[in-house]
Parts: sequence; C-alpha cells; structure tokens
Amino acid sequence: MTANWVDGATPVLVGSIASDASCWDFVGVPPHAIRVEYPGHGSRARQPGWNHEALVDEIAAGVDGPIDVIGVALGAAIAVTLIQHHPGRVRSAMLITGSPPVDADSLVLERRRATAEANADLPQHGGMAVVPDAVLPRWFTPWAVRTDQPGVRYARERLLALDAQAWYDIWMAGPASPSLSSDELRRFTGPVTLVGGTNDFAEGLQGLAELHRIFPNSRFEIMPVSHMAQLEHPEFVSAAIDRHSAWLPVGQRVEATIGSSAWPPAEELFEGRRVAR
Repeated sequence: MTANWVDGATPVLVGSIASDASCWDFVGVPPHAIRVEYPGHGSRARQPGWNHEALVDEIAAGVDGPIDVIGVALGAAIAVTLIQHHPGRVRSAMLITGSPPVDADSLVLERRRATAEANADLPQHGGMAVVPDAVLPRWFTPWAVRTDQPGVRYARERLLALDAQAWYDIWMAGPASPSLSSDELRRFTGPVTLVGGTNDFAEGLQGLAELHRIFPNSRFEIMPVSHMAQLEHPEFVSAAIDRHSAWLPVGQRVEATIGSSAWPPAEELFEGRRVAR
C-alpha cells in the first residue's frame, strides 16, 4: 500500500508525539519523501527548549524547492506553523487529526500551557511506564487498544523507549511557540486538505473546521479515524492522500464538508455544537 504523489514538490511528512520516521511505513511513502523526527525522538538528540517555529525554520532550510507538507496530530500543527512562517515554500498541505490554536487569547494560552504541563508531568510518578495507559485511550479507539493492534503496539514501544525529558520537551514546545494568526494564514492560497476523525478523542473536529473557514482554498474530509490515523487506519490515510493528490492540480475551494451523510453536518461543526472529544 503506497499513496500516490504528485511531482513538482518534495513531500515533507511530520508525525505525532512519540513517533519516529518509521511511523510512515504504515502508510507507504516514496523514497524521496522527507520524514521529520522531533528532537529526542528516533535518531535525533534532545534539544531542550525547542519550539515549533525553530523546527519549521529547520525544515525550510533543509529542503530545496517547494514543499508538500503532510502532518498528523501534532504534525498538523507543525504544518500550519510552516505555512505561516514560510508560505512561499509550501505548495500544498494536508492536516490530519490535528490543529493549533489560532488567534489565541491569554485565557486560551493559559489553558494550553496547563494542559501541556499536565501531560509533560505524567512520568513524574513511575517514569515513562505510566504514560501508555494514560494516553493510548485518547489516541486510539477502544477496540484498537483492547485488541493491541499493530499501530497501538508501535506507539507503546516508542513511548516506552522515549526519554522522559524528551517527552517533557515536546509537550512544552507548544506553549513556547509564537501564536498563529488567522490574518496571516488567510494569505496562503495553496491547496489545503483537512482530515478530521469521528473517533478522534484527543483533537475533535472544531479546530479543523475553523481552519477550513480560514484557508481560502481548502477542503474538509471527515473520516471514521482516530487521533493516530496513520497508525490505526493507514489505508484511510493513504486513500486520503490519493484524493488530495488528485485535487491538488486544481486546488480550488470545496466548501461542503466531505464525508458520510451520517456524520455531523458542516453547519454544526462550524458552530461548534458537536465536537468529538
């Protein structure tokens, strides 16, 4: 299973917290794709105090020419940050089950920091051994956790192998990052596909719906996937990449939400009345 890709730009793939470059093996990617690893993850050494802006500056400096960025979970927030700080380098973007706060006021930023600190501090009592039980039920469906699906096993193994300080770093990188501006993001006219999951208990749908309102040339798909879509539902992610690639040459806005008629209507998503949490 390998997703189809459109030539003319370098695919840059940004995964989730605790994942390394191999997380994209579940989906299938071409050899020339750049797989980003976070500091302290996979083969990368820790960089205490890093933030999202520093990471996207590194990506932009390390890749020649235009970029097709695909981010899952935290990787979607990194992709949005790349768009804001280096819009001329991004040809297209796919944001899957993740969105950063945009136009965040002081109350939102305070809540964001409190949530990050609570997650960052999980290893204080029992080390990284206590983390999988705390986060896997938010990242995957109950069935996947109960049956110990391959993506769940992968996530558990990476969590247990991760240094507790690297876990702290990546959670605190969010609050340490500059805020994102809807005015700046509206100036990006490249094609943006947003993919939300009806089984995403960590992110929900509201943030992605808001990004759909912001980006002028976006399309919003809703699929029955969890937060770690590329691990639990790689076939759905691969198909979504194929659809994004087919739409990319035209790249004009698709206003209506794309998905099953049984899923939440677009007007309810945009008004924030139904959000999966």
